[in-house]
Amino acid sequence: MQKKVYIDKADGTKELMQTVDERSAWWKTHHVASPRFGRMATILEHFLGIGEDTKNHLNIEWATVLKEQILNIGDHYMKGIDAKSSETMKDKNTSQTSLVDKYLKNKQERVVSLKDDAKRGMFEGMFGSKKEDED
Repeated sequence: MQKKVYIDKADGTKELMQTVDERSAWWKTHHVASPRFGRMATILEHFLGIGEDTKNHLNIEWATVLKEQILNIGDHYMKGIDAKSSETMKDKNTSQTSLVDKYLKNKQERVVSLKDDAKRGMFEGMFGSKKEDED
């Protein structure tokens, strides 16, 4: 998730440095259950690259307008990917959680009810473990 960029130094020289590629990080944090997601990501990135390249082929006024329109369309697709990525897919046999679900699962508090577990020990009731019945 790193990219190499040239940084202008104070003495006028350029230095090659590695920085975090924010776009790569954005794509890696999304999870869409589709075999076509990777291809869609490639096409969308190419489309956004065309928007960045307009300045090389049009006068500045037209390039600015076209670039803004392309970036707005790309932004709509990216918001759709965000929405699709936060869905949870479930059926009676399996479930596929999203990144948001995984985060919330780790942050949820556990509610403990001791009423039903009074027959068992206090610690067993708090931690939910059950003794196996021995015959």
